Amino acid sequence: MTRTAVAASLVLNLLIASAAPCRAAAPTPENLPRIATGFENTGRARVIAGGHTYVLARPRVAPAGLAFDRVEGPARPAVVTSAWDTVPAPQNPIAWERIDRIDVQASHRTRNALVGGAVGMVVSSLGLFALVSAYHGGAPTPDQVFVVIGAGTVAGAGLGAILTTPYWRQLHPVPAP
Repeated sequence: MTRTAVAASLVLNLLIASAAPCRAAAPTPENLPRIATGFENTGRARVIAGGHTYVLARPRVAPAGLAFDRVEGPARPAVVTSAWDTVPAPQNPIAWERIDRIDVQASHRTRNALVGGAVGMVVSSLGLFALVSAYHGGAPTPDQVFVVIGAGTVAGAGLGAILTTPYWRQLHPVPAP
């Protein structure tokens, strides 16, 4: 073999080795409580195992792997679906050695409620003072201030909590900082 062929073969092997999917190391016994804590405030987890992505309902940590209640299927835009386009459900529990990645669903609901409440309070107070000064020429009574600003704050907080978009946060392996 010529030097060029050997060099090309070496480069090709390095490229193939670097493109191969890397499997995450199984969590250590010290990491299992951290993973279990990550599932406390969510009812869903996205798991990549064996080259497939599964969305699991009510995941929980088991000694043998990741246990769950059921697998949620992807959204089907087609009117008619067949069995050939579905991914088979994984075994329950999914063994730690098969899991490449675990993500949990999270949202900023509390932050959005606080911001919505603050915006609702500011908008309702400005609206109250503008309306009272335009129609009555004076200042609003304490009862009007309490009712209108309170209602605006509650409405803003409720709207902020409702308008929340969930996102996926990586739980395992621990993301690099």
